[in-house]
Order: sequence, then C-alpha cells, then structure tokens
Amino acid sequence: MNEECGVFAGILFDKNENIIDKTIKSLSSIQHRGIQSCGVCISYCGYNQMLFKDSGLVSNVFNFHKKKDFNGNMAIGHVRYSTVNGDLRENAQPLKIKFKNDYLYLVHNGHIPNVLVIKNELSKTAKFETQTDSEVILIKIISEFEKNNLDISFENIGKVLSTFFDKGAYCLCFLYKDKIFAFRDKFGFRPLWFCQTNDGFFVASEDIAFKDFNIDKKIEIMPGFGVELDLNNFEIKKFDYSHKKKMCVFEHIYFSHINSNIFNYNIFEQRKKFGEIIAKKNIKLKNRCDIVVPVVNSGICAAISVSKVLNLPLNFAILKNKKQNRTFIEVENLRHKKIEQKFKIKKELIKNKKIILVDDSMVRGTTAKNLVGNLYKAGAKEIHMLIASPMLINTCLFGVDIRDQNELIASKYKNVKNLSKELGLTSLCFIDLFDIKNIYPKDEYCFDCFL
Repeated sequence: MNEECGVFAGILFDKNENIIDKTIKSLSSIQHRGIQSCGVCISYCGYNQMLFKDSGLVSNVFNFHKKKDFNGNMAIGHVRYSTVNGDLRENAQPLKIKFKNDYLYLVHNGHIPNVLVIKNELSKTAKFETQTDSEVILIKIISEFEKNNLDISFENIGKVLSTFFDKGAYCLCFLYKDKIFAFRDKFGFRPLWFCQTNDGFFVASEDIAFKDFNIDKKIEIMPGFGVELDLNNFEIKKFDYSHKKKMCVFEHIYFSHINSNIFNYNIFEQRKKFGEIIAKKNIKLKNRCDIVVPVVNSGICAAISVSKVLNLPLNFAILKNKKQNRTFIEVENLRHKKIEQKFKIKKELIKNKKIILVDDSMVRGTTAKNLVGNLYKAGAKEIHMLIASPMLINTCLFGVDIRDQNELIASKYKNVKNLSKELGLTSLCFIDLFDIKNIYPKDEYCFDCFL
C-alpha cells in the first residue's frame, strides 16, 4: 500500500497545559500530505491516553466540540493518504498495540517494499486489523520484544527497524508511557523535523508544522537518526547507517509545502530554480507568446521564474476553488469529477492570447488535458506547456501514488510530440533529468520514477 502521509508528535513541559490545539494546528499545516483520514492520541504525562481517528480532513474530524474532549500534554498525530482502501476508517492512524500492561502507539509516513514477506510470517501467530505497512511494523516490534524479553526503548526499537525494515522508507513516531520516540530511515526518503520552543518539544514531517510556534531551536533529523523526547529533555540519536542516501526529489517537486524547508533546501527557492531551468530551455517562446499562466497552486513558483527569464507578464488566469483538495492524492473514482470542479478560468485574460502554461509535474495527465480544453474554450490561441520536472515514467516503491506504469501518461507517450498532441497542446516541454540532477549532490537523491 503506497502512502504519502504526515506525522506529528509533541510534549509540553507544563503538565497542566493542553497540547490538543498545537496538535490540530500542526496537522492542519501538513494536511497537504494526506486528506483521507487523520487522528491523534493524547496523553497526560503518559497516562489516560485518548485515541481518536476518522476519515476526513483535520478541520472536520476535530471540530470545536471534538477538541473539548481531549486533555493532555503529550500527543502524536497523523494525516493519511493511501490509494488502496484509502477511505477505510480502520486504516486511519495512530495505531496501537498492547505490550505488557501498557500500549505502544504509532504514526508512520512511508512504505516498506518487503512488508508482505514479514506480514506472512507474523500471520502465523498474529491477527491484523488493517491493510497498512504501519501495523506490520508495530506487530513486528512487539513480536521481537516478547521473543527476546526486551523492554521498549529508543535503542531496542531502532534495532528492530535497522534489522527487519532496512529496505524501507519510513518516518515513525511512537508514544509509550511518558516518552516519545521518532525515527527516520537510513536512506532519508522522507523528511522529519524536530523543534524546541519555550513550552515543549515537537517532531513533524515538515517544519511548516511549527509555523505558529515560538521556536528556540529547529533541526532536520538526518537519515538513520531519531529523537527521544520526555518532559525534561530531548536527545537526537543514531540508530542505523547507510553509505547512500536516497532522498525523494518529488518532495521538492510536489509533495512538500511551498513554505517548508526539506533536505536542507527551501521548497520555494527550489521550485523557482526548476522554473528557471525550463524557461532557459525554451527561450524561443519569449517572442512567440503573450503571457505566462501558472497552474495554481502547483505551478506558481516555477512560473515566477519563467516570467522573469522570458520577460513576459505573469497572469493568474486560472483560479483554484479553495474548497477542493489536491487531485493527485485523490482516489481514482473521485479524481475526474473533482478536477472539473477544481479550477475556474478568467476568460477575459485568456481570449486571443498565446499562453505559456506552467505546472510542477505531470502524472496521469488528467488535470492537464482538462485545463487545456477549457483554456481553448476560453479563447486561447496557442498553449505551450512547460513542466518543471522530468517525464514521470516509472513506478515508485517508496510512497508515491504510482501503482502501475499504465497510470503515467508520459509512460504511454514516451515521445513528447505525441504526448503534446494527445493533450491538445501547441508544444510541450519537460526538464531534462540530467539538468535537474546537476543541481543536487551526487548520489544523495532518488530519481527512480524518472528512469
């Protein structure tokens, strides 16, 4: 089950303060990472844990009345997206498992390629209640602890992860009694951040989760490292090691929030850089086109650079329905319908114009085809589309919503001219993989979906 989710964890120093508001604000800030379900586990100093999760957005699941039900100074939380059984409430997180007389709670972002092998072995003695990789991780940890008579600690959890899940992509947060443990896999596929404020310690998938906090210290957790939190202290520790990093470049292209900092790069600046690359490759359009039009919100950063390099007006002629979510992470049966509702075109800005349409990526091509058709209906004379990433032609094992190459329009039409014709474009251009690789340190990023 491929997932692209968001995790959060935190501890407030004052036992009498309630962490629920910070938890909900942080989960709302990383809502773009998962829109199908969400959940929290709130605890008072390791006691009186309260777990609640449901399908839907954070703002709907944790409304004013629901928030009043929670009271505690410790929390872990999750926003979830998955393509398989994505709307099933039982797959929502956090998950929990009993260990001795207490419970271990877990939230997870990532994907474990060898999960079925581990699950089949565990199924001989364990019962599974969800279809998630996360439950396999949780049950395997407890199985190893019981078999080897181990207690729950950062070191012991880290040993299980490095031994049995060493091929996987994961960022994990655990809540156990009065401690929180967080881990980032040794390849660093997914991002994980830690921050300290005047009132607590916090961990999240992206630093945008801390935007409303008064931050004293902020640290991006390195691959193979994690952090242990309690009421009085935090400690960043190493638990695994790899000679090779495989950070997902799609975090920079699409997944992460525009205001986040991921893998030591600012997302806004990276996406502008991608736009500069694709603009310079298409400098001939400078004298052929009238305006640059971004696909909002995904194409804005790149379009800023395209407009600057080509010295053409940046025209926000495509408006987004604020109530619509990201259609890339919608399940298939909703995607086509929601794309039709997602955008509104300002016809007076398009009529009789030759436009450069800019977006950050092209996956299935559904959004592009719909937009192109509507732009022509609005009176566009020519549409030249620039995609600020390479052609997406391969499936991903580590958490991107690509189960079958047949879903990828660039895989079907490997010739750009044929793909352009299919979409009804005047011309179409992608960034060359060689060019995008050149702006990153050698052998530190995963580009497999472009190969």
